[in-house]
Amino acid sequence: MQKANDITIRRAAAADDAALYDLLYRSWMTTWAPACPPEAVANFLQDDPVRAYLDACLDQIDIGLIGERLVAAMHISDDHLAALHVDPDLKGQGIGSDMMQDAENRGATQLEVRAFNTDAIRFYENRGWQRSKTYTSSEMGVPMAAHLYQRSLASV
Repeated sequence: MQKANDITIRRAAAADDAALYDLLYRSWMTTWAPACPPEAVANFLQDDPVRAYLDACLDQIDIGLIGERLVAAMHISDDHLAALHVDPDLKGQGIGSDMMQDAENRGATQLEVRAFNTDAIRFYENRGWQRSKTYTSSEMGVPMAAHLYQRSLASV
């Protein structure tokens, strides 16, 4: 699907694996690592969850491209937005909004976000998503607060 600002969203393919791995790894290291306890970062570096995630879910991930450059990724499972990542070097340029609009158009009505991720929380709330629950989740085996956000289809 072609977007107004030249972002194309399509299903990831095997040929996208290396660029997608790089995007997800850098996204975690720039967003999660600074907010996570050292134990979680050590577990991330040791366990390589990005590789395991791509091995299990590559065919379920959609990517955003500008030209040939992979700039974003999202994973929707039923009505749950399981992941949304934007190249850390390109945040604030509308890429996340384009990806989110696509997810919403496809029926995403719930997502989980870590409580420390205030930029993402502000982004979702500005789009009309509402926090419905706060609970303890885990990040790389370490307990961390998380929020469940929901979006009513009636508000679309």
